[in-house]
Amino acid sequence: MKRVIPSLLLVPVAAIVLASSSLNAKELVERVDGAFPFDAKRQTLEFESVASYSPTEVATYSAKKGERLKEVLKRWTKSVGYDLVWQPKPEDGDLQLAGSIEFHDTFMNATEEFFTVLREQSPFDAQVHPNRVLRVFLANSNQ
Repeated sequence: MKRVIPSLLLVPVAAIVLASSSLNAKELVERVDGAFPFDAKRQTLEFESVASYSPTEVATYSAKKGERLKEVLKRWTKSVGYDLVWQPKPEDGDLQLAGSIEFHDTFMNATEEFFTVLREQSPFDAQVHPNRVLRVFLANSNQ
């Protein structure tokens, strides 16, 4: 598995420091509280084509600096025909990437590697289910 990690990943309001030796202890996550306001005058809609892969096919899964976790996972799940079940509540917020990361692997392996990094810095966790669902939840909640 090839993993390209320039400067990495997530941004909540108080940065959490990554303690992973494989990522050189860079800041990875920042918590974003609640939904962001939508400004229709300043917002443009961008439609991105999403490649289609088999869940067992090796492909490149990337997350770009500034993207939100939920949007990254929507793109990844759509590319392999999975459904994303997002269980964090609106008040739990989302995560915004503070850098970029790329995995060249199968969907399941890329997702597991991605959440291995996230678990070290945030309460966000995920589980891939056999019915083609990726469920995202907060590790410390009763969901």
